[in-house]
Amino acid sequence: MDHMLAQIHLRLGDLEEAEHLAASSVRIWAEGQRRDGAQARVTLAALHATTGEAAGAALASAAIDGVDGLQSSRAFHTLDPLHDALAARNSDLERRIMTLTAPDTSA
Repeated sequence: MDHMLAQIHLRLGDLEEAEHLAASSVRIWAEGQRRDGAQARVTLAALHATTGEAAGAALASAAIDGVDGLQSSRAFHTLDPLHDALAARNSDLERRIMTLTAPDTSA
């Protein structure tokens, strides 16, 4: 739930509250479900990439790795805000997201 609230605060421009909620969500899901943990890491990474913080690249790489290891279309699509933040910074990590493909859920 915290990562969803963090996304809302991020969109509203309340970066301090967004960071607090995103970091809390990452801690909560550290030992929990992989998909929810991946979504929390994507939210935190998008926040840091948006603000240009030095930790953004490492967080983005970990978030991308987390999503890439899942067979979840929902988790894959949570990369959109991170992709946008990285594209704005002309990051190599943005190109890495572009190489990922959504899982085939038709089977």
